[in-house]
Amino acid sequence: MNTFRFSEEQRAIWVSEKYNGTKSVKRICKEAGISRATLYNWMKEFPKPEGAGEELQEDLLLLPESLTGYSKHDAGSKYEMLVTALAQVDPSGQVKKKLVRSLVKRFTLTVGQACTIVGIEEEVYGYKPRKPEVDDSLVYDELTRLINEDLTRGFIQCYEIIQQTHPEWTRKQLKRVYRDFRLYLKRSRVRRAKISKIETRPNRLLRPDTQWILGMVKGNNQSNNENNHSYWILFVLDESDGKLLNATSGADEPTEEDVLFFLSLAVDQNGKPRKLKVPGMAPFNTREMTKWMLEYKVGITTLSMAKPENELFFQAENEKVSQQLSQISETINEINIKYIIEQLIAKP
Repeated sequence: MNTFRFSEEQRAIWVSEKYNGTKSVKRICKEAGISRATLYNWMKEFPKPEGAGEELQEDLLLLPESLTGYSKHDAGSKYEMLVTALAQVDPSGQVKKKLVRSLVKRFTLTVGQACTIVGIEEEVYGYKPRKPEVDDSLVYDELTRLINEDLTRGFIQCYEIIQQTHPEWTRKQLKRVYRDFRLYLKRSRVRRAKISKIETRPNRLLRPDTQWILGMVKGNNQSNNENNHSYWILFVLDESDGKLLNATSGADEPTEEDVLFFLSLAVDQNGKPRKLKVPGMAPFNTREMTKWMLEYKVGITTLSMAKPENELFFQAENEKVSQQLSQISETINEINIKYIIEQLIAKP
């Protein structure tokens, strides 16, 4: 905005209204169509003259004369005594701010006029001090402790508990630490009833520093029931020997929470892989997968399904798992899928 479309006289009038307190900063900016920063730049161009605002103070001091009984002659001296006493007994300015609010409410003055009477700057009256922040390590330790006590707790539940013990901690800092340190990955989401629990091979040997392949098999329940729902099976294979390490199942479509929950438990039970190959399609190509990779320090290779060779690669891996499922049972439905996966993973 070209503020020099206003004449020098007009800019000087607005600045003088600010100095005298006849109009508030908000009202001046609204009338001129400018920002607060522009007005303060004009104040540098037109410095405050000596004695500015004294005429306004003398006029405003006449307002409570009928109530106090003070004459025009001793009003100025009593005003100076009042301002001096306020400066001594109220160094923080809290009493002055209360007086400003009372004057604005009772005598319909502007904030600038009331601040001039009380002897406080309008910027000081509108200033709201920011709560001091504590060390991030203390916040991190407290959030981690609450999440470890109950893995279903989210940020809202943790914040409500912390407010009872540490009310001085700000919500902004708690939210920042919760996001920056990715504490949401420690949380165990409440699973849906239609998703079975993670099936694991008993007494398995940890296989860390290997390369995994993450795949998904989809199908329809082979049953005569009217409610014919689709199912899915998430699995991870060891790329070196093609052995199935973990698998889980569910109905309808998997979500990114299902994938992250499955991968986190697979790492806990098999050790952290060195690399992970995933198909470049939903729900494997989300931002949460990237955050999981940074959290566990695992290299993820996302293979684009637009390339025929990548599509054939995952189709071959899915067919291997499908063949192993069909060897255990010819009929796969929502009832026996959990048993089939348990038998498949338990195979040596």
